[in-house]
Amino acid sequence: MLNIGIKNSLQAELWGVRVSLCLAKSLGIRGLIGELDALLVVQSFQRLLEKNHSLGTLIKDCFNLIDEGWVTEVRHIHCEGNSCAGHLAKLAQNNERGLVCLEMAPVSLEPLLHRDNCGEGVIRI
Repeated sequence: MLNIGIKNSLQAELWGVRVSLCLAKSLGIRGLIGELDALLVVQSFQRLLEKNHSLGTLIKDCFNLIDEGWVTEVRHIHCEGNSCAGHLAKLAQNNERGLVCLEMAPVSLEPLLHRDNCGEGVIRI
């Protein structure tokens, strides 16, 4: 979990991607598929960046990690398929700033993991 303080959702998503990529790389993970519910972030990795984009450095950092070849795909998923990430993001708001690596899933996450494992969907209206 990562608490970066008060930022907009695009910055939060990009920081989450960057930290996750760095962690996966340090663990030697190969063939990573990144799933994000932020379509704008996914699209930012698929096209040329404007020269003076306000988040250009962060996007380029992520793109350089992705471009090394060990990330096989970055794809968009709907937020209903990302309930575990949303739950962890809410939990991170209660922590100090910085990265917290969990050894085990929080108990509050277990029902969501079970639903994911069973293939149950979530309908949001």
